[in-house]
Amino acid sequence: RSAYLRAIDHQEQSLAIAREIGDREREGNALGNLGICYDSLGDYRRAVDHIEQSLAIAREIGDRYLESSGLVYLGLVYRDTGQSPLACKHFQDAIDIAEVTGDRENQHEARFALALAQLYTGELAAARKSIDGARRYDFPANTMAAWTATGIIQLRQSELVAASEAFARGLTEAD
Repeated sequence: RSAYLRAIDHQEQSLAIAREIGDREREGNALGNLGICYDSLGDYRRAVDHIEQSLAIAREIGDRYLESSGLVYLGLVYRDTGQSPLACKHFQDAIDIAEVTGDRENQHEARFALALAQLYTGELAAARKSIDGARRYDFPANTMAAWTATGIIQLRQSELVAASEAFARGLTEAD
C-alpha cells in the first residue's frame, strides 16, 4: 500500500510539472499512471476518472498508443469490478487501435487481458482464441504469464497433456 501511495505522490508531481510546462503527452501518461495506482488500491472511482482524463488527452493530441493503453487500463478496472462485458469492450477497442498502429505491446496486453476476462466468466473457447492471439504478439515481459494462462484454459477444457506442456513452457519462459 505504501508503495502505491509513494507512486501516487510522484505521479501527482509529474502531473503538476506536465501541466505547468504544457506537455499534454506527459500529462496523459501521469493521469493514466495515477489511474493504475488507484485501481491497485481499490479506489475504482478515482481510477476511472484519471484514466478517462488520460483517454481524453490521448484523443485530443492524436496519441493512438496512449489511447490504446488507456483503454486497456480502463478495461482492467472494469474487470476488477466484475463488469466483464464493459471490460471486454474496452479490450477489443484497444486491440482495434493497436492493429491499425502496429503496436505489438498493446496487441499482446489487450488480448491477454481479454483472455483473462473471458476465462473468469467461463467463456473458455473465446478465452482460448484470445490467449492464442496474445501469444502471436511476443511481449517478453508477459510471455510466462501468457503460457500459464494458456495452461489454465487448456486445463479447464480438459486438455491435460496440452495444459502440462503450456505450464512447462511457462516455467521455461520464467527461467
